[in-house]
Amino acid sequence: MKKSAISRRGFLVRAACGAAVVSFDAAIPNVFARTAAGLAADQGRSSRRLLVVIGLYGGNDGLNTVVPFADDEYHKARPTIGIKPERTLKLDDVTGLHPALAPFREFWDQGRLAIVQGVGYPDPSYSHFQSMDVWMTGDLRGAAAGAGWLARAAEAWPHAERGRFCATGLGPGGLPLALQSPRIVLPAIASLEQYEFQTDSATPDDKVLEREIIRSMCGVESASDPALVAHARRVMRESLDGIDALREAVRVAPAAGADYPNTEIGRELAMAARLVAADLGTRVIHVGFGGFDTHANQAGQHERLLSDLARGVKAFVADLERLGRANDTLVLTMSEFGRRLAENGSAGTDHGTAAPLFAIGPGVAPGIHGAAPSLTDLHIGRDLKFTTDYRSVYATALERWLGVISEGILGGKFEPSPFVAALPG
Repeated sequence: MKKSAISRRGFLVRAACGAAVVSFDAAIPNVFARTAAGLAADQGRSSRRLLVVIGLYGGNDGLNTVVPFADDEYHKARPTIGIKPERTLKLDDVTGLHPALAPFREFWDQGRLAIVQGVGYPDPSYSHFQSMDVWMTGDLRGAAAGAGWLARAAEAWPHAERGRFCATGLGPGGLPLALQSPRIVLPAIASLEQYEFQTDSATPDDKVLEREIIRSMCGVESASDPALVAHARRVMRESLDGIDALREAVRVAPAAGADYPNTEIGRELAMAARLVAADLGTRVIHVGFGGFDTHANQAGQHERLLSDLARGVKAFVADLERLGRANDTLVLTMSEFGRRLAENGSAGTDHGTAAPLFAIGPGVAPGIHGAAPSLTDLHIGRDLKFTTDYRSVYATALERWLGVISEGILGGKFEPSPFVAALPG
């Protein structure tokens, strides 16, 4: 064996015997918080409703997604990039979908698609970061709110229902603000295969031993330990247990069977389907899909993004049907803002305000909800005025789908929208 591996092994053995002293600063390092899966696992088969939130990040162009094809003002403002009426997937006499959203038109025909129009918030920000914080927290204060709206929903669940993977972020971007909380730890999973204890890549032969030594160290209890050290040991034990539980559940669960596009959103939704199949009590899944900041040459880029989204969601819904989970799953899209009404000089669109969002699943009240924003009565003379407060959308998802009282989570009472057909039974 290499000398470096022997030296490392020796160190690990000494550490396990207590020769090494571990101390931490005032806060638990991120390696513990991000690796930790949570508190208690749900081992039985889940019958709870599932909310899957898909973030279309960068600011999706709502006007070219849900197209007001019969409005002359739309075509005047977008002579180059506007979707022509003959290309639009018409939903009624005035509104249609971008042609790349053909799978969503299928959901519409099946009564499984709801569109909420004009979603936004007062005094909108044109900053990606500030507006993202507002949407992620469900609070106009943004990051100052202290926790994400989905994390606060998880905090509201009884402890016995708050399993390790009750609310989970999927994808390479890390834990989204929507799932961050100072009170509970929720997992971010970039890859189901790579969600494991990361050992020293320079000594791969020691992987099993390193893991065993760390687990042994975490099992040592001493009355003289500082409270923070004891907490760190507990979090690491739970992290290792969570890793084992997820890997075993995924190993025995059926693999994703649908044909997902080999794209960012396709891979994340395939991972979501495997997590659903693992049946670890997951109630909320967040996936992020970027690239929607279409300032230049929008047409081709936006068409590709919407096609990736539609094909990915279609595959995910097919897997949910195969798993018997389609009826209790709601897919909800969001974006930090829409785009400006008029196209710019680079055949693109600049940051705007209100935009539509989609809700997909058998539990929706199909159709178009909310008023379409005026294309003549504009915010500061150039952008759409919101007609639906985004917090009413969140209130709908929380109260009518997840069965959680929304007032404390959203910091006020917001009337749910009718896009969800019924309260949870």
